[in-house]
Amino acid sequence: MSTEYASKNLAACDETSEDCEKKTAKVSSKRMSCDAFINVFVKRKVKCNTRSKDIHIQDWLTRVSLLWGHSHPLEDPAVLKFRDVRPTTQQRLVEFFCQGYHVNTAHALLMYELKLSDLEHPLAAMDRAIIPDLEYVRRSHDNFLKKKLRLNENSSAPSFLDEALARIKSCAVDEGVKTEAMIVEGELVIALTTPIMERVHLLAPQSAQFVFVDLTDMMEVHQCVIQLLVTHSPTGALPLGCLISTSDSAKCTEQDLRLLLKIHPEGAFFGCGEDGSAIFLTMDRS
Repeated sequence: MSTEYASKNLAACDETSEDCEKKTAKVSSKRMSCDAFINVFVKRKVKCNTRSKDIHIQDWLTRVSLLWGHSHPLEDPAVLKFRDVRPTTQQRLVEFFCQGYHVNTAHALLMYELKLSDLEHPLAAMDRAIIPDLEYVRRSHDNFLKKKLRLNENSSAPSFLDEALARIKSCAVDEGVKTEAMIVEGELVIALTTPIMERVHLLAPQSAQFVFVDLTDMMEVHQCVIQLLVTHSPTGALPLGCLISTSDSAKCTEQDLRLLLKIHPEGAFFGCGEDGSAIFLTMDRS
């Protein structure tokens, strides 16, 4: 840096181009074809006589040059999707997470609040500053869990697995709750049933017809995957069993289902037993 200036800040408009994105295959690819710029120069304060020809050097140490001549529309979806998220939006996401909302629900609530506001909905919905993408919401949720629960990114899981398995095998659960657990390739899998789940198996004929597997993850500090087996009824969903695992791999899910069959009552799935229900509907997940 020149000794004449204490600080120099040069900023130019990064115009996003769809053509550039297709060529480089990068989501955030940008080109510099826009002439708009802002330059901020802060000169050093002169404490002695100087031979500088700048007559304003003693009184005006900062110079700002601004050219507001954008060659593209500012309120365009292709440009708005690259904006930084507003602090107010970040704070609103934290409030949703504190209330127990998950990633998709928090994102949907932001969209719902936008519809209730006075903003122009179609354009504002594409503005990343107002409605961030799901990946950003997911990262914010991860950071929220790590900050709230003081989770170290480098912490190891074996100690957690051993402690959880010991508690389950010692029957440290409520009366009437049946559990089975084991470790598969370093991952903990747990199968759980409650008295109401057993009654649904024995009394609800729908359990032999249709079972839906509702999957959620990132529920707590160890980011366990929770799968709840439910069947339909005129009053709503009825639970049939719960699968908990630290991994969503196919092998862990298969072993978890085998554990669930061990603790199911005789005549489960309304008499179908190990054959299970006629239809199993699961999440489309590899």
